[in-house]
Amino acid sequence: MTKLKPLIYACALTALSGGMTHADDIFLDVGTSFNATDADSRTDDFEKLLFSVIATSTYTIDDNIFGGDDTTLDTGDKVVDTGHSNIGSLETNDAAALVGPALEGFNNDWGLTIDYTISGYAVVGPGGIPDELAAVFTDGTASIFFDDFMGTETKVLELALTSSMIEPTNVLLTGIVDYSWCDPACGSFVEDFFNFSDPIAGEHAFYDIWALDLTPPISIMWRLDTNIDEAAVVSPEPISEGSTTWTRETELSPTIQFVPEPGTYGAMLLGLGALLFSQRRRMTYALTGEH
Repeated sequence: MTKLKPLIYACALTALSGGMTHADDIFLDVGTSFNATDADSRTDDFEKLLFSVIATSTYTIDDNIFGGDDTTLDTGDKVVDTGHSNIGSLETNDAAALVGPALEGFNNDWGLTIDYTISGYAVVGPGGIPDELAAVFTDGTASIFFDDFMGTETKVLELALTSSMIEPTNVLLTGIVDYSWCDPACGSFVEDFFNFSDPIAGEHAFYDIWALDLTPPISIMWRLDTNIDEAAVVSPEPISEGSTTWTRETELSPTIQFVPEPGTYGAMLLGLGALLFSQRRRMTYALTGEH
């Protein structure tokens, strides 16, 4: 193997594995200017949505997804997590929160809330808490709402869970942005609300990118870092003596990031593949002298 090939493979793997770690900047367009210093209706660019939430985990004995007849709470039993929170801040890629006019009225004239219900199964806890039950989540959704502070909330985004991963001090949830809940009549406010700062396939709005009929399709992926504090994780407790339902509450400080995938990175890999093919032809010419 030539020295160039390992480099190409490494770049390809980095493109695939690192895509969610380098989220694209986004902005929100609220449709009305709340900033006296400019006439537009958009926030400045940022990378993460941040919030704090008390997550409620509900474990069910005798609901083992792998089958069997449990009589005690154990690995494999069903877990459902629910939570509701106000989104607290919009943070840039250098961990600075937007302030003042950059917020376009966020948390002053309007706000964002998030509701989620996700499900999975119990597993042995990670890191320094091996005796505590954790959870692998496999299904569920989170919805983000625009709150006009006048008693009306408008759903502006839905996040569909596809997988999760347990780390010693974190649980990572990942999935895709979905608009099928309102298509084909989302309305211009919802369609224009979430946007990438740099265009993807000529489009800025999440909705417009989601609606593109491309092959391969460009999905908008999301990643939620729960940022669990191991010291705060406790064992689930039965809600009453002899109960088959156990619960626990965990304080989390999650962040959500977004990135287009896989079409964008698929195109990158196609380019790397072309480079590899070109290198292979050069090697053939050097060895055989054929053109």
